[in-house]
Amino acid sequence: AKKYGMTASVQTPPNAEAIGNFLGSDWTHLEHRSAWDLLTYLANNTVSNKDHWVCYVKWNTLYFGPRPSTQATTIRWPWDVQTLRTLRNMVVSKDITVEIEGWNAQTGTVIVGSVSSSGHTAIGCTYIYVEPGISPSEAIKKAQTKIAQLISHELSAHITMPGNTALDMLHKIQITGTGTDWDTTLFPNNIRHRLTVEDGYSCDVVAKSHAPTTLIGTATTRANALNAQVTIP
Repeated sequence: AKKYGMTASVQTPPNAEAIGNFLGSDWTHLEHRSAWDLLTYLANNTVSNKDHWVCYVKWNTLYFGPRPSTQATTIRWPWDVQTLRTLRNMVVSKDITVEIEGWNAQTGTVIVGSVSSSGHTAIGCTYIYVEPGISPSEAIKKAQTKIAQLISHELSAHITMPGNTALDMLHKIQITGTGTDWDTTLFPNNIRHRLTVEDGYSCDVVAKSHAPTTLIGTATTRANALNAQVTIP
């Protein structure tokens, strides 16, 4: 933060642990990665109280830590809304599975961490990510992180409403009164406050989340001998 002329508000997890690891006898050189890539990667892989940490810049301060607020701003349909447009991502509106695959060259094993969602009437895709050099516990954590990111795009609400100064990116949005799956808590993806002579003060909001019926199952892991997974002609 200091390098870019900003102040910093950085917290450390109560039970701090390494995110990923390198083999003791090896070395690596990181390039083509910005400081922002590193910070968001660390935030996405840090969880406390089942909530992923966040990293963002507000005015001139870089924040890294738990989500500052768990409060939600309530938007009541149709009284608080001028227009409401809802979208559903049909790819993740099914039961999906995330697998994290990696290997450990020193122990000669393949590690697979797997987690699935449920609560839908159809089976969807399996997403496979390769993360070399991980442990079984790291594979599970990464699988849980990835599936949470994917299902967070299941429901999307686009709202135009009178101006509300309580709306900001740090507060969740609770929609009520529609009688549908969108009567749930969503996370703001984009908020635009507008002030014009013609229309006065108004807000445009895009918020996303998973359906209330979507559940994340228990994660599983398995390890196999590396030579059992590779066939050399």
